[in-house]
Amino acid sequence: MNRTLFKSLALVMILLLFSTSVFAAKPERLGLDSFGEITFGDVNDAWPELVANLYAGQHIYVGEVRIEPIEEDVFRVTYFIPAYLDWYFSEIHFEGIGDDEIALISNSGGLIPGKFSAKMSFDPEDHVKVVSFTYTGSQEIEFFAAHAVMFRVGGCGCIVQEETAWSGCGDSEAQFVGANWSKIFPAEF
Repeated sequence: MNRTLFKSLALVMILLLFSTSVFAAKPERLGLDSFGEITFGDVNDAWPELVANLYAGQHIYVGEVRIEPIEEDVFRVTYFIPAYLDWYFSEIHFEGIGDDEIALISNSGGLIPGKFSAKMSFDPEDHVKVVSFTYTGSQEIEFFAAHAVMFRVGGCGCIVQEETAWSGCGDSEAQFVGANWSKIFPAEF
């Protein structure tokens, strides 16, 4: 009897773990169609989206950032890591930059993520983070800057690597200049 009870409890536990991991984070709650393949549905021509790759440590592809206009000067920003990658977000920072946002630029010529108006910190456990961003600058948005602090988790379940990540980057060394390798990308929808 004890053996049967143990097997039944083990089966219930496995089913509970499976159902919570599969159904806990439903993509439609985040406005997404899918997590695995990057499939976000049709883009409305009146409200297109902007997509920029996200690179950790300058050259490690870790996902992408999607920017969707919701209304004038309001955007839904989705930081996304494909499920097959073993990277997770710890912090995200996002900013829209007009010609008047010189305060975001440091003396070394790089951006200062701590001064960005949209920022979040959390335990590194998610592959998707969504933030609403309202641009409050006095001029039209010329550029976006998206930054993240990333952790890579090894087979041991422990953190084996920490990197900063920027969107809009590529594999070209020429794209990373100055002491701070920050990167901005054009706000062209």
